Amino acid sequence: MKEMITKDEAKSIVESHIATFPQPENDRYIVLDDSTISKEWGWVYFYTSEKWHTTGELQFAVAGNAPLIVEKHTGNLLVTGTAKSIEHYINEYEATGSPTA
Repeated sequence: MKEMITKDEAKSIVESHIATFPQPENDRYIVLDDSTISKEWGWVYFYTSEKWHTTGELQFAVAGNAPLIVEKHTGNLLVTGTAKSIEHYINEYEATGSPTA
């Protein structure tokens, strides 16, 4: 049986994933460590542009940056959504194994 991944390993999975996205001009996506939600089954990570995070200026805001779930037992990354609250997506995941079931 595979060992569970650590929170740091999960964050690395998320960072690798968001690094594949087209990055904002003269900016980059960063994980918001203080917003991470820890659950028994894994973590929910949030990300945004570094300039938005540091300046709060609307011109640097990111749209469509759905929170990402990383499963502790598998290391699988699952994309949630932006149309509903994160609580909705967490409840869906806990009930069905998919945040967008």
